[in-house]
Amino acid sequence: MNCDRNKEIPLDMWEQLLKYIPTKEEVQSLNDIESDPDAVASLNRADDFFFQAVSIYHYEERIKAVNFRKKFEERIKNITPKIRALIKASTEVVKSEKLKNILTLILGFGNYFNFGKRGNATGFKLETLPKICDTKSTDNQLTLLVYLVETVELIFPEMDTFMEELPHVPMAAKVALAELKSDVSELQVGHRTLIKEIDHMIKNPHLKGAGTFKTEFNDFVKEIKGTMEDLEQLMGDMKKKYTLATSHFAETSSVEPETFFGYFNNFILQYNDAKDLLAKKNGTKKKN
Repeated sequence: MNCDRNKEIPLDMWEQLLKYIPTKEEVQSLNDIESDPDAVASLNRADDFFFQAVSIYHYEERIKAVNFRKKFEERIKNITPKIRALIKASTEVVKSEKLKNILTLILGFGNYFNFGKRGNATGFKLETLPKICDTKSTDNQLTLLVYLVETVELIFPEMDTFMEELPHVPMAAKVALAELKSDVSELQVGHRTLIKEIDHMIKNPHLKGAGTFKTEFNDFVKEIKGTMEDLEQLMGDMKKKYTLATSHFAETSSVEPETFFGYFNNFILQYNDAKDLLAKKNGTKKKN
């Protein structure tokens, strides 16, 4: 087994090989007939494949090593942008002055419309943002959000582009954190397992294929060392920035990014819809 050094076997075939690794029971059964040439000769094609596979030392570990190497770059390309999006979005929602001013204006409107009912609120939970924006006027014609947009456009036009300070929020709102952590953990486990297998081969140079495995994968591990270190650093940075962002808005760090950044992303979408509605309304007035 030459570790597919020439990359002749496609990834999907390696994945199939990984699915059909012989179980311990199958290995034992095949080992029992190893000394019987007639039994070996009578094996069907599938059993003969398994028989050949179990004859390769650390067959499962080698298959996993090749799969790890083949999928490594693709996994990194899939994982890294998600982590970076969470880091940048976490920083954006905390540092955006325009967002802060928009939320302050919403709070002020809320206190004005509820004057004498619930007292003067000093803040509101993000989960109530959609409800606040859907609050309708006494004549049931306008929502608070449309009124907000109108006020911003007329009095605070510099705040109207607040979403431009939150460019990574839409992508961050699509990140499933549990899945992301699982993908990173899988990479880290695969990396440690590969290093352990290389060390085993180095300590047992007499084993068939040990030299080839060590040469092929030792170089690979050296190549990805910096990438794995960067990944670990990014995850630490993401956790720190995300915890800071959720705390800044009085949310727990356990809230999912899809939920947390979803509040802001949905508000941006609703705000833009309200701008369109207001533009149509004003256009109709001009025609009349």
